[in-house]
Amino acid sequence: MNFNLRRAVGVIAFPLLGSALAVGAALPANAATWQDTALSAFSVHTDTFGGAGLAAANGTSVINLSGTGVTWSLHGTPPTGVSLSGTTISYSGGAIPSPPEIVADATDSAGNAEALEIPVTIASGSIQVNGSSVKGSLSALADANTAGNV
Repeated sequence: MNFNLRRAVGVIAFPLLGSALAVGAALPANAATWQDTALSAFSVHTDTFGGAGLAAANGTSVINLSGTGVTWSLHGTPPTGVSLSGTTISYSGGAIPSPPEIVADATDSAGNAEALEIPVTIASGSIQVNGSSVKGSLSALADANTAGNV
């Protein structure tokens, strides 16, 4: 019997190489990378809002925001044309028959925030308070959280 070592190695190596290719093809392309999905948390603690006197009042075609110790920003996506500059909410555009409430966030120096929900009337080039503004507060869930857990 004539034994050819080169042919025997080729017969054995081809199936092994084919298996390696099949296994390699089954692995995702980023199998060597990983992501850290660990969570980091801390206890919730109560803090006092450092601002005071939050209000919204009509000016000449604008809404004037007031409050001490706060900076203002608009919350969410206000209607197109509504903008805030310092403490003045203004509008440029045509009338909006049923405008949504405008929500302005007051943030104190420690990063605590309260929201002022302002019902508005929007006419051409004018925005005015239409009713009473309501100061947003924490939900009962957050208020009742005495153990410091969320």
